[in-house]
Amino acid sequence: MSENLSELLGRKGLQENLFDKLGNLAQPAGTPDEEALALLADEFLIGKANTYGTATFYDFLKPG
Repeated sequence: MSENLSELLGRKGLQENLFDKLGNLAQPAGTPDEEALALLADEFLIGKANTYGTATFYDFLKPG
């Protein structure tokens, strides 16, 4: 995982960090859809590949 992505995942003082938002987006369908991942990438000013890679790396965010 990139250093920048690690920073976004663990930054303290944020109401919702990137990891929290990925988890919340995954709840309805078991994984965030591509549109949600793209919007999240824009919100956190990171590449779409970063949100997709993170969502597909963790078992609890992968499509079932």
